[in-house]
Amino acid sequence: MPAIIVAPVMVGDEVPSYLVTIDPAENLFGEDMSLLVTEHAATICGVILGRERVVAAAARRVRDDLVEGLLLGRGRDNADASRWAAHLGYDPARDHNVVAVAFELPPSPAGNGGAGPAAPHPADGAAQRQRIWESIEHFVATRAPEAIVSARESEVVVVTTAPEGPGPAMDARQLAAACLARLAELFPAAKVVIGIGGTCRDPGEIARSYAQAQRTTQTLRRLGRSGSVSAFSDLGILRLLLQVPDLAELRSFAADVLGKLSMHEHEHKSEYLTTLACYFRENNSPQRASRILHVHPNTVAYRVKRIEEITGLRLDNYSDRLIAQVALEILDSLGDEP
Repeated sequence: MPAIIVAPVMVGDEVPSYLVTIDPAENLFGEDMSLLVTEHAATICGVILGRERVVAAAARRVRDDLVEGLLLGRGRDNADASRWAAHLGYDPARDHNVVAVAFELPPSPAGNGGAGPAAPHPADGAAQRQRIWESIEHFVATRAPEAIVSARESEVVVVTTAPEGPGPAMDARQLAAACLARLAELFPAAKVVIGIGGTCRDPGEIARSYAQAQRTTQTLRRLGRSGSVSAFSDLGILRLLLQVPDLAELRSFAADVLGKLSMHEHEHKSEYLTTLACYFRENNSPQRASRILHVHPNTVAYRVKRIEEITGLRLDNYSDRLIAQVALEILDSLGDEP
């Protein structure tokens, strides 16, 4: 029987692979010589692998630095941004969107002996972040190979290209939704939100799209909408409202404007808030609102009159109408509970 010799291929303190040699039955060189040759070959393989890792790590650092410079707008001028983008394979002739995948990790339950929640171990958190980074990068590479991907502390940023023409390519929203679903399968305990910035072409616009994507993830987190995807353009007036540091102030404003109406709806099932929202969306037209609500236009007119009586607002007055619309946006986004 031939002799089988296995030697570990060492790269630093790691053993990424093993070298297997099969010595023929004749054993021409002897076991000691075969073992020596195998170990020597494993050492050479380790040197080669280590060199490749060093080169790959250096290339990764350069790539991350270029992406970081584009995302944060660190170039001195447009020429810098254009050169960096060209190195990354960015095509300024096509539309792009920056997608920010932000996540929060659950605390580690280990290490407290069952005496209450324990602080997460730094090594555990780093390993979990690494797994999430790698999962997102692998997912994007298989679904959108042209995308530029960069992992940051608690987010992964993707500069994705808009698809051209019909075909299987995903746009930014489809890619984000599919990525979110995949992360929910792999890391169900992680709280993930995904924000999509506006369209950009010129490399100098990447920083603006990234800032919008970050604003969107921050908004989703403040609203407690973990597990959701939103584009910056979807936020509407929330882009301004959520600049208020204390959300209780927003709820207080909404309660002052529509609190009586909300209470009346809870007590009498009057559907006044629903009618008011539809009435505004249809530009104060009872006829169009009635078709959507499946009631008679006179019913809409009557409800609007009762809304004015309950709230004290005059809905034919621009200021009162604006106040009511803002209050409705707050209730829709935050709810009327503290």
